[in-house]
Amino acid sequence: MQDVPGMDESECQKFLATSNLPLRLATIDARGDPVIHPVWYLYENGRIYIFTEKDSRKSTNLSRTRNAYFCIDTDSSPYRGIKGKARSNVVRDLPKAHDICQKIISRYMGESDTTYAESMMESVSSGSSIVIELMPLYYSTWDYAKIG
Repeated sequence: MQDVPGMDESECQKFLATSNLPLRLATIDARGDPVIHPVWYLYENGRIYIFTEKDSRKSTNLSRTRNAYFCIDTDSSPYRGIKGKARSNVVRDLPKAHDICQKIISRYMGESDTTYAESMMESVSSGSSIVIELMPLYYSTWDYAKIG
C-alpha cells in the first residue's frame, strides 16, 4: 500500500483559509462518549474559530475539558484534509468575537445582511452565543492529488 502524501505548511495554511468546507468538531461528553458537531469556521493567525450557542452541547463539553478534535476534508476526489487536536478558549473580547462571527457568516453565506445572518450576529452581541478559539496542538494531513 502506498503512503499518502501530506500537505506542507503553506498548503495547510491555504487549505484552512480558503476552504468553505464545514469543520467536524469532536468533543467528549460527561459520560466520556465522543460527540461530533459539524460547524462553520474561520482560520486566522494559526487559530480556528467557531461560534455556537453558549449552552450548546459542544460549548458545555469544551468548557469542561477544553479539548477538541477536528477534521476538515473534501468529500470528492482528489481527497485532501487536515485532522488534529486543539485546546479551546472562549473569546471574551466582544468586538473581536463580533468581528469573527461576521467573517464566518460572510464566508459561508456570502451576504451578511439577511435576517438569519443578523439574528446570528445579535446572538453574539446579546451573549446567547459565544465564539470559541481552537488552538491546534497537533494535526496530520493528506492529499491524494499528489499521488501520481
